[in-house]
Amino acid sequence: MKRDMHFTAIFVLATVFSFIGVNCKKTPTTPDVTYRTQDIVEFMYQRTLSIISPNNPDPNGMSIWHDEYGGFSPNDWHSIGLNQWMCSQNLKYNQSPYFVNLVDGKTCIKWTQVARTIFARIKGQSNWMELISIEPDPEGGERAKFLLYHNVINPNPSSSSFSR
Repeated sequence: MKRDMHFTAIFVLATVFSFIGVNCKKTPTTPDVTYRTQDIVEFMYQRTLSIISPNNPDPNGMSIWHDEYGGFSPNDWHSIGLNQWMCSQNLKYNQSPYFVNLVDGKTCIKWTQVARTIFARIKGQSNWMELISIEPDPEGGERAKFLLYHNVINPNPSSSSFSR
């Protein structure tokens, strides 16, 4: 009888340890990590140039361009205050730059693209960053350039470091 109890105890322990060992192999000790590949970027434009054509319209949208992904025109463009507008766009992370600009009819005599005083941030972050890398737009006017990579916007891609 004692011998049967020992055998049963050993059998039960062996069975329990075998299930624990199999279970440990099936579930790794490190958590499943998923990496994001894109973010919603919010843009804000502040009119700082003088109004020289008051009969022309306010800006009615922003253009975003990426050499690999093409162009975007966010459809949530709206006024958030006097001479301030905002929109957002879901953008993929990439080590190549994005370009943004808009037409503010009240600040020009001839329709031209402007990129001054455009700010960007990742949705949910509190700090706006001014996109300070301004260059000529091949289609006329100017455009602002920035990088988006792993939840970070670099507002000056000509610099070597990312800023938060």
